[in-house]
Amino acid sequence: MGVPAAAAASELDITFTATSAANGDLLLGSSRDVSGYDASANGDIVSLILQRAAPFLPALDISAAAAAAIVRVGLRPQSSGGLPLVGSVPGVGGLLVNAGHSGSGLLLSPITSAVVLQALTGTTGSDHLTPAELAKLAVPLAPPRPVRSQAH
Repeated sequence: MGVPAAAAASELDITFTATSAANGDLLLGSSRDVSGYDASANGDIVSLILQRAAPFLPALDISAAAAAAIVRVGLRPQSSGGLPLVGSVPGVGGLLVNAGHSGSGLLLSPITSAVVLQALTGTTGSDHLTPAELAKLAVPLAPPRPVRSQAH
């Protein structure tokens, strides 16, 4: 189960994150891989995550960690344009969308939710958002592309 070179270069992103679970287990991550709706774990990606972690955790035994790995895979809907889908749905009166944030939902959803709230209430509660800036957030609606995120 290899990672194709083109995918590794263009659509696979391996970063280093480390935290502990409530039970004390070490959680390492993470990756972003445009993979459609495939939520299966990829052993090659897990290996890349462990290799990425090694310089930060020199005492980590990569072989032992790989053998003990419990892999979590989550799908994170991302719009085809890469930006969140925020605003009214053309042709469907009263329907607003706030979706497709991918892995940036925790950071972007407060501001995009404020945009939707302003649209629902007809207010302009933010001095930081102008119609021109809102237009930058809006992208044409298209089916979302799930991004597979793996963590060890």
